[in-house]
Amino acid sequence: MLAGVAEVRKMFLRPDQRGSGIGRRILADLEKFAADPELIGANRIRLETAIRDTSAIGLYDSSGYATIDSYVPGHTEVNVAREKQIG
Repeated sequence: MLAGVAEVRKMFLRPDQRGSGIGRRILADLEKFAADPELIGANRIRLETAIRDTSAIGLYDSSGYATIDSYVPGHTEVNVAREKQIG
């Protein structure tokens, strides 16, 4: 991990729970946890998701995540990367 950067990995909701706001609440809690100086103290949070997962991409974009270059080697064909300032 880069200093000051946290990463969200493997966030998933069952299909019948999508669109309920649960994912948005989980993401907000992860951001608070990552920014807390007594826990992680990150000032940025990043993630990658499948390029075909338009629901996840919509969630991240509407939650203030900006597109960044892929940071995982070999994933540029299948994933998109996002990052957000949190602290």
